[in-house]
Amino acid sequence: MSLELYAAYVLACIVIILVPGPTVTLIIANSIRHGSRAGLANVAGTQAGLAVMIAIVGIGLNTLISGMGHWFEWVRLIGAAYLIWMGVQMFRSKG
Repeated sequence: MSLELYAAYVLACIVIILVPGPTVTLIIANSIRHGSRAGLANVAGTQAGLAVMIAIVGIGLNTLISGMGHWFEWVRLIGAAYLIWMGVQMFRSKG
């Protein structure tokens, strides 16, 4: 590997590490808007969600989904509808 390629890789890694993800952005925004208690609740919620995702992956839900592809489509559509509903609720909220 050339030095230039390695330097570009290291620079890209540093940029990726420095850019906050959506979870950090959510926590900061809610902490500023609603106070530190809401920020801590967001931290707890995101960590609980992460734990659930890790548990689902550990159980092997991918195998189940591949066996029941038509049900997965319904779950995906319901999830998309829920995200749209949440977006509409955010636009309607005052603040």
